[in-house]
Amino acid sequence: MTRTFFTDKACFQSDLTLIRRQYINGPNYSRTHEAWVEKQGRNAKAGIKELEEDAVSKGLNKGEGHKVFYT
Repeated sequence: MTRTFFTDKACFQSDLTLIRRQYINGPNYSRTHEAWVEKQGRNAKAGIKELEEDAVSKGLNKGEGHKVFYT
């Protein structure tokens, strides 16, 4: 997951499969979440563009990619 969510790559949920569930304590999760949200904000334009292109490549409306960014 870190290759997808903590880099400039993106994917749709249908591309993911849960293999193992791991619980993370609060402070570590909080720091990870805050770092992810900050990076997402810095890369919003590029992220939305990539998600829109991915949606179109899958035969979906461009707006579906935009929705995924804010979900």
